[in-house]
Amino acid sequence: MKNLYDFEKIIYCGNVNRDFYLFCCKKNKKLLIYVFIHLFYSFLGLFSLKCYYLKRKKYFVFLKKCNNVETLFKEFGKLNKKKISQFYINKNKKNDVIISYSPKKIVNYLIDNQNVYAPQFDEKYNLIIKDFEINDDFNEIYINRFSDKS
Repeated sequence: MKNLYDFEKIIYCGNVNRDFYLFCCKKNKKLLIYVFIHLFYSFLGLFSLKCYYLKRKKYFVFLKKCNNVETLFKEFGKLNKKKISQFYINKNKKNDVIISYSPKKIVNYLIDNQNVYAPQFDEKYNLIIKDFEINDDFNEIYINRFSDKS
């Protein structure tokens, strides 16, 4: 039997994107200026769905000011593994499917699962370049109410 989990709601206790931003701000206080950019896009998002997607795409633009982003991802993963719910740790299976709103790069440092459907992150430009793609495996799981045919 395959299980389908929402990473932010069930597995991780908190908001990964916000927690990662605050983690980076503790390392580099100059990143706090990006709070105003996030608030600006959030305000615009109230009036337009297009602005909401723009905010989502550019959320990680603050990483331009960070050195060695890969190290930040690793440190954040080690520090925040404690926020993974005990429920998931007890039920974790290799064939579980996880959907995340946060970039796959960050989620992979928090949990060890190859079936993560999450947005792709472009490290060169610090942007979310494409949302996760729903494939047939995901649809099959959803339609069959998470039961395995074999």
